[in-house]
Amino acid sequence: MLAVAASVSVPVGLAQRSRSVPREDTFLSGPPFSLDDILRRVGIIADKRLSEAISRRGISFSPTKDDYDRLKSAGAHAPVLQAIAAKVPAAPKAPPPPPSSGPVAVECQPLECDVTVNGQPKGQTDHGSITLTGLPTGQVFIDLKKDGYIGQQLSLELEPGVQVSKKVTLEATSETQQKFGQDLLSRITDRLGGADALRRASLVGAAGKAVVVSGGQRTEWAVITRAKLPLLAAIEITAPGLKWRTSMKAADIKSDGTGKLKGSPTAVGLQTVVRLFRDYQLPALLRRMSLMRVSSPSASPDESGHLTLNAVGDTDSYRLTLLPDGTVISVKSPSGTQIAYADYALVERIWYPKSMVIQPAGPSKQAVELHFTEVLFPASIPDREFHF
Repeated sequence: MLAVAASVSVPVGLAQRSRSVPREDTFLSGPPFSLDDILRRVGIIADKRLSEAISRRGISFSPTKDDYDRLKSAGAHAPVLQAIAAKVPAAPKAPPPPPSSGPVAVECQPLECDVTVNGQPKGQTDHGSITLTGLPTGQVFIDLKKDGYIGQQLSLELEPGVQVSKKVTLEATSETQQKFGQDLLSRITDRLGGADALRRASLVGAAGKAVVVSGGQRTEWAVITRAKLPLLAAIEITAPGLKWRTSMKAADIKSDGTGKLKGSPTAVGLQTVVRLFRDYQLPALLRRMSLMRVSSPSASPDESGHLTLNAVGDTDSYRLTLLPDGTVISVKSPSGTQIAYADYALVERIWYPKSMVIQPAGPSKQAVELHFTEVLFPASIPDREFHF
């Protein structure tokens, strides 16, 4: 039995190889250490071995100053602390910044407007404009606001590097437009010379030239006009061998003159012209407008340098075009009647238009131009001069 056992033996080379394979050190090859893992081992495992393990396995946390203080308090020495510092995970790379759009230039009227982008305030325009930079691409909402005006919102689709320009005009609220209207009405009164000038201008006599435009033909007449506002007016036109006079008191009309003019387009048209001449004398017009609702869309002149004043009453309405100083240039009514004023002159401290173009509404297309060389504001005019 012993002889058999002796014959079974392990080769010498194999036995040596089995003894030479080292055993794996799991402490050096495990998962990364957490802070608590290291704190539990400090002071128990030698610094050299613990440092080697940290160097091989790494750490799963980003140590803070407080973490280093805790490690030192637990007894960690420089090798351990250096090994931890060497294995701090790299900070994640910041994502690339989103692409920016090109500059967005915004002009806003009236001056100045408050600007927000996607709900974030961006300040005010400067002299009516602002340039916005660094805005994100894609859809962007730009709001423009001003006290007393209806705000507007721009919805823009911005592209990288593409410049955008926009112009915005805010609409005044109804309350603001009424305030503008009252201001303009006062400005007109002041420009004409004030309330006293308007009162004295209610009695006016003027002489000069009348041009009747009808059917493309222009005929010239000498003209004398009188007005005793708000009820009386008279226009008398003469030419060699011809004369026609039309007077009006309230709604009553009287006409007379050379027989051959009776019933002519000139004579018939003069009945309408004398009414418009009376009713559109500026003192009479302003008196009616003072009882109306007045408004203006803007306190600033438009591109032509003019202002607009609207007046609305129960039966009448007017649209006036003005110069910024309050000088009335024209009046229009919804019916189509148009009155133009020009050649203003200071007469007895009254700013009076020495030219007046009267274009009645209707299909006749007959207009009358009045160009005065003499204007007077008498203290009184007897009714008999109007033949009433």
